[in-house]
Amino acid sequence: MMILRGLATRRDFGARIPTWLLVAVPTAIGAIANLLWIGRQSLWQDEGVTAQVVTTTWPGFWNDITTAYGGGMTGYFLLLRMWPFHDDEQGLRSLSALFMIASVPLVFWIGKELGGRAAGWWAASIFALWPFIVSYGQEARPYGLLVLITVAATAALLKATRPGGRRWWAAYGVLLGLGMYAQMFALLMVLPHAVWIVMRRPPRRHVAMAAGLAVLVASPMVVLLFFHFGTPALNWIPRPTLGWLWTDVVQPMTWYSRSLLAALMLAVLGLGAVAIFRQRDELPRLALLVSWATLPLLVALGYSLLIHPVLQPRYVIYIIPAWAVLLGVAIAKIPARVASVAVGFVVLAICAQSLQGYYSGYLKPDFRDAAALVSSQTQPGDAVIEEDGMEPALDYYWRNSQKPTVGTTGSRLWVIQTSNPVPPESIAADWRLASRTDFYQVSVALYLPVTAAER
Repeated sequence: MMILRGLATRRDFGARIPTWLLVAVPTAIGAIANLLWIGRQSLWQDEGVTAQVVTTTWPGFWNDITTAYGGGMTGYFLLLRMWPFHDDEQGLRSLSALFMIASVPLVFWIGKELGGRAAGWWAASIFALWPFIVSYGQEARPYGLLVLITVAATAALLKATRPGGRRWWAAYGVLLGLGMYAQMFALLMVLPHAVWIVMRRPPRRHVAMAAGLAVLVASPMVVLLFFHFGTPALNWIPRPTLGWLWTDVVQPMTWYSRSLLAALMLAVLGLGAVAIFRQRDELPRLALLVSWATLPLLVALGYSLLIHPVLQPRYVIYIIPAWAVLLGVAIAKIPARVASVAVGFVVLAICAQSLQGYYSGYLKPDFRDAAALVSSQTQPGDAVIEEDGMEPALDYYWRNSQKPTVGTTGSRLWVIQTSNPVPPESIAADWRLASRTDFYQVSVALYLPVTAAER
């Protein structure tokens, strides 16, 4: 019996528990984690863009996703446009939460396939509590869909390469192509899948069929990206340095937990040592997990260093399921049952502690209260100046209330900026500050005209 699968028959702590219950528990944990306080915070700039796109008219929507805002997220925008809940933050974000929750059973199945039922349970539970996953499950952006599709494609590939799994090649090809409609960086999942295919050596005609389907499904999105988008749309991303890679990529993805990062490294080293020195037939499984956990990040990093900066941690969020499965398999492989369970719950406790830090300490710019303040005090004839990028979020909150006219000419002038809300220098002498209110990362100032006596 292979060493990873031997775990399940030897001492799987869930051997007498129905599989559906083993799946239900981490799924319920994921549901609680992703839905808890989901509407508590304001939409931020990017979520404001999402709200603007999906709440406009259908003609405006089609124009937005094919010209201005698609950016490889067309499938997500279309699904959210048909989602009936757009009235508040909770409704807009709930679809992302459902995508993350739906990913939990798939992570369980992948862990079970690669290491037994215990490995699947630990992997799914860790994934459900991973703070970076929860943070994007509570955001009206496409990253929950990106995780769901890439995990589903990986599960389909594993199914396809099993004996009698020929019919799954079509599903795999379709899912791989659909990933491009969630986010264009889904393309990088081809790399770990290629590693698995090379090591498993399935019939070439099956691989060719899947590849053809993936290209066919993804072609419209690829054409759209080629003609309407490109690296200039990512000019805001800085060129990575070693320090930036640590502070802006590795730390956020592990939610600033060195303990979680250390556990992940130990899991990789431990599994690698066992596979190399004791069971070489386990190398394909380990190669899949390690390549899935690293290659998309490393390729995006290399492209950012050599060609054009593109790396943001959320763009490769789909490597985190591999991290969870690596931890799950490593925990399940610990020889002593008591030690295995103890280590598993320690890792879950680390995740839960980091998640508590997310709930209590992670804040988004407070456009909601800023918009409410301006709306409650706006008078006819008022004008407003907004910092670039704020308009979609502010307009979402002003959609059913009075708002100032955008511009610099009015009886009073509102200025909304990230900080230091002052009028443009060309007109600053014509206005005097009447009041200022500071919210989190948003400041609102009201200016009155300078009278002749004050000049």
